[in-house]
Amino acid sequence: MGRRTPARPVTDDEGRFLCVYSPVRNEWETPGGAGDPGEIPSETARRETREETGVECELTGVLHTRLMEIDLGAPERLPIPVVEFTVRPVGGAELTDDEVEAHGEISDLDWFGPEELPSEIREYEQKRAHLRSVS
Repeated sequence: MGRRTPARPVTDDEGRFLCVYSPVRNEWETPGGAGDPGEIPSETARRETREETGVECELTGVLHTRLMEIDLGAPERLPIPVVEFTVRPVGGAELTDDEVEAHGEISDLDWFGPEELPSEIREYEQKRAHLRSVS
């Protein structure tokens, strides 16, 4: 597993986030994942967005950072820094229904505006405020 786990909200011209549904966690989330060895967070952000959504993106800023803890068994916990970037789509095409079905890590993807953003999404208030600022 990589040392950093960037996630990133993709924002379109209409001020909506592209989110993916994780059947493992049973929740909507922004695309994200662990960095590959030697990969810097910005590279991970672009790669994970492409892999999970089909969308090529350009990083436009940092929305926030946080520490995520991995439980390695009592009493050991491993802190992992998470960087959440804001990005805009610059190419590619969203995965088709067949590609989403074959993906394995996600079971759906959809665009959400500030009032439609699922409240269970991590850092809900920060993301909603960001959407309102770009709408």
